[in-house]
Amino acid sequence: MSLSRNIIANYLGRAYSIGAIYLFVPVYVRILGLEAYGLVALYSTILALTAVADVGLSATFGRQAAFVQEKRSLLDLLSTFERLLLLSTCSVAVVVFCASGWIASHWLAPTEKLGVDTAVTCLRLMAVAVPAHFLISFYMAGLMGLQRQVTANGFQALLTTVRSGGVLIPILIYPEPWVFFAWSAFATIAFAFGARMIVVRSIGMRSFSTGDFRPREMLPLMKYAAGMFAIGIIASVNTQLDKLVVSKLFDLESFGYYALMGLLAQLPVTITSPIAFAFFPALTAMIAREELRQSRALYERYTFLIALLGSIGAVGLVLFRTEVLGLWIPEPAVPRKGEKVLVYLSLGGLFLCFQLAPYYLSLARMDTWAIAALATFTLMLSGPLVWLGARIHGLPGAAMPWLLLNAANFLVLSYVINRRYYGGSHLLWVLKFVALPAGVGTCAMWAARLVSDWLSLGLVAACVLALFVAVTVLGVMWGWRVVLPSTLRQRG
Repeated sequence: MSLSRNIIANYLGRAYSIGAIYLFVPVYVRILGLEAYGLVALYSTILALTAVADVGLSATFGRQAAFVQEKRSLLDLLSTFERLLLLSTCSVAVVVFCASGWIASHWLAPTEKLGVDTAVTCLRLMAVAVPAHFLISFYMAGLMGLQRQVTANGFQALLTTVRSGGVLIPILIYPEPWVFFAWSAFATIAFAFGARMIVVRSIGMRSFSTGDFRPREMLPLMKYAAGMFAIGIIASVNTQLDKLVVSKLFDLESFGYYALMGLLAQLPVTITSPIAFAFFPALTAMIAREELRQSRALYERYTFLIALLGSIGAVGLVLFRTEVLGLWIPEPAVPRKGEKVLVYLSLGGLFLCFQLAPYYLSLARMDTWAIAALATFTLMLSGPLVWLGARIHGLPGAAMPWLLLNAANFLVLSYVINRRYYGGSHLLWVLKFVALPAGVGTCAMWAARLVSDWLSLGLVAACVLALFVAVTVLGVMWGWRVVLPSTLRQRG
């Protein structure tokens, strides 16, 4: 029941947060312009690349919070980690702040409409918000580990409302990009203080309690933290490398468009990651209690569900891309500019979804080095491939390596992790728990596409049909995987 409640909470929180972003982004573009949205997208890229400052602390603390019972020890661990995190993130913020002039004048290509001075101001405001952003992520990881996922999602929803929705008031009054980033920095810093009070109370201490600085307690966790640190750095670069290349080779307007397609293409991961977030602490606890049969069953069930959801999201987005883009960004020039970008990024996101279950199984087993080694190899390939693809094929060429490398990563990562920890046939796992649900999801979306074309449905009606088919297939398949097997066991 706790796992089901957490999944529901994760979905509600995720749906609200992501839905709000999808709702507000076209408004940002309309008020500030596509070039200014390029700076907003650049902020996400900077945050991802500066994840080096986290040094694996958030993931490590979240895992420890899942099974450390003694309140004082957990508070000491919180205080130790947050002081180290504050030191590292402030150092990164200073670097970004000081380098803002160089980034604006030598990396980006601002136009007369959005000058270098405006870009520098926005970059400096981004730097101010960096420490608070990572502290919030750190505290949320703690709440997830403490199984306070309802609280965590409620907090994230409120943060989204204030930061993403509240900013509409000032930018409507004064439509300048720096106003957007000033509001974002203020809201992020304010919410970081609130997040700390919530996680401390969830531990069982008073809101303003502080623990002792005990760096020695980190020593047993250093191997795991170092592995997560390596994974975090490489994964951040891998996921943002195409955006870096696009921001360098193309103007801010083109980068803004590419970022819009990238945001929309996150749909498969967006709808599957709440399952993974709830699945990870439960799997970790089962493995710690040596409940191997239960952990294997949980792993299989949620691999199946992730593959089904991911395929419906990715294939549905590819097949109904014209309708989705037409509803999301009504301007006729934007949706037709590069639908291939959306196709490549969406299908790459699907293969990323397929990696989620093996990825979290590896982390639950405290094995981070297989993931780090694969990510390092991917990084060596992705840089040259993205640069070459962008030079030859433009924006779609920058997106193609995302699809190819994620497909290869799924094949390698799932084989290595399943061979070590699954305890069953890897081939049967792929066929039963990945290929079967992915095939069902793909066929369902193709059927919806054919029906939509046959009936000549409009934009709204076609999207409603696709959503109806998706929900129906999910209900039927979930009943087949969960209700029917349990009924047969009861009869037996």
